[in-house]
Amino acid sequence: MNTFERLSVAFMDEEHEEFVDQLNSIEVLLNGEATDDEVDAALVKLIQHTREHFGHEEEQMAAINFPPYVPHKREHDRVLEGMEAMMARWQDTRDVAWLQGQITNLWKWFEIHLDTMDRVTAHFIARSGNT
Repeated sequence: MNTFERLSVAFMDEEHEEFVDQLNSIEVLLNGEATDDEVDAALVKLIQHTREHFGHEEEQMAAINFPPYVPHKREHDRVLEGMEAMMARWQDTRDVAWLQGQITNLWKWFEIHLDTMDRVTAHFIARSGNT
């Protein structure tokens, strides 16, 4: 089970915790005897949560006039597009090994994004008093 390092903004930490819990759940499903429908449902839930989380972050960044808002939002858009493509390919191929690799890549992305873009964003949000 993977975890994450908390930031200084409660909503970000709570939403990141949910993301981590969902990724861990998908890994459990892929390593067990889950049905395709169970994996589908978990992926849909993950994508929906991610979309909502990104929207929440973007609202906060806009509210504080966060200087690197545009590149951070572009990254969110890129990742959501990739997650949707991952879901489509999974539904076409049902290739568990491939999907496991994609989930590993998503973990790697999350760790880097959290330690770079989100850490800076959290610092600005905390300093604004908008937590």
